[in-house]
Amino acid sequence: MGGFTQNTGHASAQEAELCAAIFVIEKAAELNRKELWIESDSLMVVRCFDSRSVLPWRLKTRWQNCMVLVRKLGGICTHIHREGNLVADALAQNGQSLALSTSQWWSEPPHFLLSLLYHDSLGVPHYRTIR
Repeated sequence: MGGFTQNTGHASAQEAELCAAIFVIEKAAELNRKELWIESDSLMVVRCFDSRSVLPWRLKTRWQNCMVLVRKLGGICTHIHREGNLVADALAQNGQSLALSTSQWWSEPPHFLLSLLYHDSLGVPHYRTIR
């Protein structure tokens, strides 16, 4: 288990989501983790596990290499609504404060995630306010 943040620069939201999935897969392989389960609030990322046709061209080769790793490690990707993915959202917001193209990895949850993880463990629902 671990967490990371990364500043991907001026990427589209879809590219940033896909870059996050790529980082997770590569890190899991580096740590020799098996049975990877990625939850994403991006349907595009979930669909990329089934089809390469929706991939941004500049990420195709790296993604194909990741799919080889996913088959080797054993892995799936499922969709989760944004309200159930507040930890990932907090990490993404933290990544925006990093220098361009840098990342940060934690082998334990950072302090700013502890209350969100606690609420997740209780099964407390999170609601989105629409303005």
